Amino acid sequence: MTSFADPDIIACPHCESRYLRRVLRSLSMFGQQTYSDGGNGGILSNVIVRESRCTHCSKIIKDVDALPALGTQSRKSFWRQWFAPKESLYYLPQASFDVYLDLFNDASDILQQRRYAVLAYREFNINFKVYGSERVASNEYQRAYRMLTDFMLDHPMVPAIDEYILICADIYRLRGEFLLSKQNYANVTGKEFAHVVEQGKRWCNSKNTSLMAIKEPDMVNNARNAS
Repeated sequence: MTSFADPDIIACPHCESRYLRRVLRSLSMFGQQTYSDGGNGGILSNVIVRESRCTHCSKIIKDVDALPALGTQSRKSFWRQWFAPKESLYYLPQASFDVYLDLFNDASDILQQRRYAVLAYREFNINFKVYGSERVASNEYQRAYRMLTDFMLDHPMVPAIDEYILICADIYRLRGEFLLSKQNYANVTGKEFAHVVEQGKRWCNSKNTSLMAIKEPDMVNNARNAS
């Protein structure tokens, strides 16, 4: 079971506006979902904020988890705080696609650019390409998304690693370039990714261009046994 301690109080390093930062006491991976682009959904994606944009000065805040704690905000009941009302503070929002895009454009080296490109790519996918919940993004966002994915394909990791090959395979699949997607899937060597490759190739065969939830091996085996 996931539980939280009293949240930290932190401040924007640019304008000193104060926010809350969640503090994990314990973490359960129940309900976590891995997607075909390597991203995750669930508690980790919803509560752990590493980059954000200040809602007051609009500047980007990096390394949120490294900001010094100015104190904590008690989560005592309303009645126990009757004579000491707490300050009205809000949690920093999760980084949006435009935040990662700005970080990509301001990055000083390819490693940083690749990291923010991947994060922006996944943020776009979860907002616009999830199977059954697809939406059309603005032309501006679509152009930025294409630029970022072009960069990711043009800058492979050296030496190659399976996780990044899988990301590239999914980029091609989401573009509808199924032959190139399958060629990338064929280059994945790790046995721990065999179930991802199998599902990816199947989505290519069905000409699926949506972000898909990965079925983990035990889920796949249960489905086969039930059929």
